[in-house]
Amino acid sequence: MISAIDATGKQIAKGSFKMDPILTVQPNSTKPWTFVFPAELVDANDADLSRWTARVTQ
Repeated sequence: MISAIDATGKQIAKGSFKMDPILTVQPNSTKPWTFVFPAELVDANDADLSRWTARVTQ
């Protein structure tokens, strides 16, 4: 599960994404990915996107 949180701490999107193979990032490296939330999973009304955070949960 991935959640997007706005600057005020409000969750503005949450969804699951299937990744094959399992995503592994080695220490001291990067692996860019793009996650697109379907519109029905986004609640960005009055969202403060001046700063935001993505969180991975189980």
